[in-house]
Amino acid sequence: VDNFVTHAWAEGFKAFVRDLRTANVSGGFWICFLALPQTWEPSELCALLGRNPYMSPFYIALTGASRVVAVRNSNLNMYTRLWCVFELWSAHEQNKPVKVVGPNPSSIDPGETGYSARCSNEGDTRMLRRAIDVRGEKEHVNMYVGS
Repeated sequence: VDNFVTHAWAEGFKAFVRDLRTANVSGGFWICFLALPQTWEPSELCALLGRNPYMSPFYIALTGASRVVAVRNSNLNMYTRLWCVFELWSAHEQNKPVKVVGPNPSSIDPGETGYSARCSNEGDTRMLRRAIDVRGEKEHVNMYVGS
């Protein structure tokens, strides 16, 4: 995989592809909504993701990628999604180049971004914050993954 793609799940497919194409990168792409079984029951998907995000399909794919492409959208600030924050911070930790494409929403609340971001699953929020705490500090995450 050449390109690990992170996004906030708040964009339509056409907008996602349009913005991804503006990255002007080539090679294979790892995109979670195409790589993971989206029709599984939540408990099955949680079992696949595991309890250690550093062993999750996301982290394994990111580690093998040459670069990360962050696809923003005008509907939701991706930096309020803790999985996106974790992926971008992990890319920074691994010295991966990150190409950011797509618009940001017009209004951004810095109190909801970076380490303060959340997951739709509260268990994931706790797990990712613990994982970040093991390898760094929230201030470092907030300095790198801002609005």
